[in-house]
Amino acid sequence: MSKLRYLQVPLVVGLFALLAYRLDLRAVGAAVKDADAGVIALVVLLNVPLCALFGLRMNLVLLRLGHRLEPDLVLASAVVGNVAGALTPASTGEVLRAAALRSHSNVPVDEVVALIAFERGMSVYLLALGTLGAFLATALPAPQAVVACAACASLLSLPFVLAPLLDRLPRARSGVLGRILEYLRPMASQLKMLLRSPRLLAPWMVVAAATFGLFTLQYWLLARSVEDVASPGEVWIAFGASQLAAIVTLIPLGLGAADASLAGILHRFGLSLESGASVAVLVRATSTLPLLLLAVVSYLYLARRTRLAEVRIPDNPQRTTSLSK
Repeated sequence: MSKLRYLQVPLVVGLFALLAYRLDLRAVGAAVKDADAGVIALVVLLNVPLCALFGLRMNLVLLRLGHRLEPDLVLASAVVGNVAGALTPASTGEVLRAAALRSHSNVPVDEVVALIAFERGMSVYLLALGTLGAFLATALPAPQAVVACAACASLLSLPFVLAPLLDRLPRARSGVLGRILEYLRPMASQLKMLLRSPRLLAPWMVVAAATFGLFTLQYWLLARSVEDVASPGEVWIAFGASQLAAIVTLIPLGLGAADASLAGILHRFGLSLESGASVAVLVRATSTLPLLLLAVVSYLYLARRTRLAEVRIPDNPQRTTSLSK
């Protein structure tokens, strides 16, 4: 991982240099400047329901684990975790969500880790599967596209089917590996329970799909304000592929990787390269930056909540925040 960090900086610089070389930067600036102010405002406002969906998605998992936490704690920790996880390599920012839950509730560590692993793993899986389905629906003739999409839909059950494999964690009797495996075993048990729960998987997938749908709506509105060419399905492919590129490269904020892939894919779907690049710039300004600010506000709120709880602990040491299973 340390060696990879040395490659990230030249990779980011190289991607931006390539974009700068290929683009008419004046045209990009003009396209950003001419974007509809009403559309920009609407896209910014859509970040509010997005954060609500983050909270709802996390609360579904907590309820399945047997915990009913205060809505403000769920919302604030979900926003911090999702945004920090999305903006850091390998979702390392999720440690902030874990810290918030451990500080403000009695959710066990293994359940916190299982919650984060479930949400991160399922989000990436659904994003990849949805992007693949949208691509096949766009690239194939109607009959083949229907069959391909049906095949992708059938793969939604794959996590449920493969969950029992978590029982087969190898056992190591001693050493660091043995300690790591023993630490992971309770988490794996909780994760298996989550993946084998139709009561959780069905509503959680619906909420996750709504989350991706709102992101796609943001991207589509921005693309339409710049150059009304790409369809919502094509924008969904561009959104999904650019996010997957950011995840794979492990670059903080997905800098360069997400922007270049988004601009390039939109260009393939009919936008000029300058228009595609302007959409990438607008996404950063109207989605990435507002979500980052909301995450900072949520983090400060959680920090203040921690200070207030520390003051009240002598008077109320029996504070509880979860239901018994």
